[in-house]
Amino acid sequence: MIKIGLTGGLATGKSVVLKILRASGVTVIDADRLCNEIAQPYQEAWWEIYKHFGRGYFAPDMSLKRSRLKRFIFSDQKARLALNKIIHPRVKEIILKDLGKIEESGTADLAVAEIPLLFEAGWKDCFDKTVLVYARPEVQIDRLIRRDGISPAEAQKWLAAQMPIDEKKKLADYVVDNNGPLEETRKQILSLITILGGYPA
Repeated sequence: MIKIGLTGGLATGKSVVLKILRASGVTVIDADRLCNEIAQPYQEAWWEIYKHFGRGYFAPDMSLKRSRLKRFIFSDQKARLALNKIIHPRVKEIILKDLGKIEESGTADLAVAEIPLLFEAGWKDCFDKTVLVYARPEVQIDRLIRRDGISPAEAQKWLAAQMPIDEKKKLADYVVDNNGPLEETRKQILSLITILGGYPA
């Protein structure tokens, strides 16, 4: 089985690509979903977040106020690193375990794990190939402003908190250009599935 690490930057369209892959019958693992699951109230990671960041980042039902925490960690590097330290090891363990189960079951020739900070977290060696979902920085900023309702200055700040997308482009084995229409992205994904499916397991 070929293990693919799918990554990108903020608002490059990773979730769209994941949806296309899933609809095409590819086995996918969504790290964002796993992050949400392990941060559910009273889970181990939830307690760590609660102890570190305090009650102010939790709703009355004790669920995490994700948008509030997100805005905070993108304005504070120390807080961002602390959250990553809580989340990343747990998510990595689940992803590697899930990939192992999928491979053992023999149900897939190709499995894709979507990991936003794949290169930053040093997970590249966990995969046979890496795929970057690419959008130009100005496109990322425009999408962030529209999607998250933040100012252009804040959007710039959020991008500056991550590895530049053009640096990630140099590290990836394959690049999906998601600057244009959805149909163009879909064509690239279908072509990539064919290419990656041709590698020996």
